[in-house]
Amino acid sequence: MAAPTLLLALAAALDPSALRLIPPDAGFLLGIEWRQMLESASGGMLQKRLAESGLSAIPAWASLEKALREDVDAVLATGPTRGMGRSGGQTPLLVIVRGRFDAAAVRKWAPGRAEAYKQYTLLAPRNIKPPTLRLTVLDANTLLLGDRKLVVAAIDRVASARAQIPARLVQRAGELAARHQVWLALEAPPEGFPAQSGAPAQILSQLIGLDFGISFAEGVDL
Repeated sequence: MAAPTLLLALAAALDPSALRLIPPDAGFLLGIEWRQMLESASGGMLQKRLAESGLSAIPAWASLEKALREDVDAVLATGPTRGMGRSGGQTPLLVIVRGRFDAAAVRKWAPGRAEAYKQYTLLAPRNIKPPTLRLTVLDANTLLLGDRKLVVAAIDRVASARAQIPARLVQRAGELAARHQVWLALEAPPEGFPAQSGAPAQILSQLIGLDFGISFAEGVDL
């Protein structure tokens, strides 16, 4: 366990308010600096592709598109890597969205069943799989989306006085976020990556981690 001040130093480029939401057993962190992308040299092309995507057929798309364009700042996806090495295994996912959100508007985006957990409302959107998917407005600046167990655990960590965060993974993620708008820090699953044949699979089996980033600051840089 690392002290909060040390964790903030390790992840200087990450949103401090999102650090406490990361599961202690997280094996990967995927970041999308959405606001930076929209305001980058490639942002106009990104907004054009979004408008031409055909997503306008989705109910309440107009309000959702407005939120993507004006309200969303960044997205952080995380979860454990255990099970990635098993055939057919699904990795539980927690998505942390930072921006400016209105609870009533969010309920219009994702109509469905609602349940209460502590002082929060967990939404179970209709016709979306898996059935364990939940969405909640944590506060005016944070949305949580993902497997119910991970969402509930993140809510519990908000009230916790001590943060238990995977320091090495957070440090790598902070270094990537400082230079890239899309980035991934990944630890190998405890059981290793799926066994396959051929040279690429042999290399994959030897990996203990992977760092990846794309910058849109001046064009696209991988």
